[in-house]
Amino acid sequence: IDAWDAKEAIDNAMRFLSPVQRQVIELLFGLRDGIARDNRATGKILGISVQRVSQVRIQALERLSADHLGLKAVLDGKCK
Repeated sequence: IDAWDAKEAIDNAMRFLSPVQRQVIELLFGLRDGIARDNRATGKILGISVQRVSQVRIQALERLSADHLGLKAVLDGKCK
């Protein structure tokens, strides 16, 4: 899989998330600055509880796992 294709698929999928979901995923996985953070650090940055970070993360990952977003091919190492 081409790195450009993967980045494009991730960026496209992220548009389907709410602003808070997007921020949580970007911070947890270091998508913008390369620094992956844990739930506690993410919560501190966003001003939300660790439990809320966990809830938002679950919701966001469920939404991102939907095959219609085209992200499944990226995660499986294939491009459509």
